[in-house]
Amino acid sequence: MQRRADSTTAPPGDVPPELDLLCMAALSEDPTARPNAHELAEAVQSYLDGDRDVERRRRLAAEQLADARDALASDAADARSTAMRRAGRALALDPESNDAAELVSSLLLEPPSPMPLELEQSIEEYERKLSQHRSWRAVWAYLSIVALAPMMLFLEVRNWSLVAAFFGAIVVCVLVALDAARHGRPSVVSILIVNLALAVVFTRVLGPFILTPLAICCMLVGITSIRRINTQRGLVVAWTLTAVLLPIILEWVGVLPQTWATVKGATIVESGMFESVGSRVEAISLVVANTVFTLVVGSVALAFSLKRQATQRELFVREWHLRQLIPQDTSGAKRPWATTRAA
Repeated sequence: MQRRADSTTAPPGDVPPELDLLCMAALSEDPTARPNAHELAEAVQSYLDGDRDVERRRRLAAEQLADARDALASDAADARSTAMRRAGRALALDPESNDAAELVSSLLLEPPSPMPLELEQSIEEYERKLSQHRSWRAVWAYLSIVALAPMMLFLEVRNWSLVAAFFGAIVVCVLVALDAARHGRPSVVSILIVNLALAVVFTRVLGPFILTPLAICCMLVGITSIRRINTQRGLVVAWTLTAVLLPIILEWVGVLPQTWATVKGATIVESGMFESVGSRVEAISLVVANTVFTLVVGSVALAFSLKRQATQRELFVREWHLRQLIPQDTSGAKRPWATTRAA
C-alpha cells in the first residue's frame, strides 16, 4: 500500500516538503526504491545549502528594503526612483516579502508628489498627441458646416456680408485647428476668440435660440478637452456665458439687428442672413441643417469618448499587469490598489 507523502507524526507545516519526501523515500516498502546513505547525505546537504541561500537572500532583501525607505524619506531629487529600484531588488530577492510588496505597490500605483520633471514632460507629450487627434476632429466638424453651403442655392440671401462673415469665421477656425493639429499645442487665446466670433455670427442664421446653442455645445466639447482650459473652471463658465449672452446684449443695445421677439402666444425668430418666404424648401433646409448639426455634435462627442475609453482601458490593463508582478498578501490586509479605484 502506498504511503501518504505528508507526515502524520508531526504538526502540519513543521516538516519541509523536501525532507518529508526524502523520509518517505527512505521508508519505501520497496528496498530498491530507497536511497542509499550517500544519496541521503547529498539530498540533505542540498536542502541545507538551499535553506542557507534563502536566509541570505532574505537578509539582503531586508537591507535593500531599508535602503529604499531611507531613500524615500530623503529630500534627494531622485529619491522616488532610487527607492523604486531598491524596493524592486528587495522584492526580487524575497518574493514573499509583504513589506517589499507594499512598498513597491505604493510606489507603482500612487502618483508622486511633487511630479518629477521627466514625468511632467511625458504627460505633456501625451497631451500633445491627444491635442492633435482632437484638432483633426475639429477640422472635420468645421468643414461639415461648409458642406451645407450648397443649400444657399435654394434660399434667398438677405445679407451677403453676414454670409461672408459666417464662412470667413469658419475658415479661420479651420486654420487655427489645422495649426493645432500640426504642432499639438493649441493656442488657448486664439481658440477662445475665434470660436466666440463664430458663436456670435451663428446667431445671424436663425437667432440665438435655434441652432446656435447646438453649435456652442459642439464648441464646448472641443474647448473643454484642452488641459490648459479644463483646469480653469471659471474660464469655461465665463466663455460660455459670453457666447450665449453677448449676441443677445448686442441686439438689445442696437449693435446687431434684432433676430427674435416675443409676442402674445409666440416667439418670433428672424434670420439676419436669409429672407424667409415661407416655402417648403426653407422648411426642409431647416430640418436638414438641424439634423446635420446634431450629428456633428454627436460624432465629435463620440470620438472624444472613444479616445478616452481606449486610454482608460490601456491604463487599467497596465495596472493589472503590474499587480500580477506583486505577490498577494496572505495576511488579509488590503493592498493600496484595493481602494485606488473606489471613487
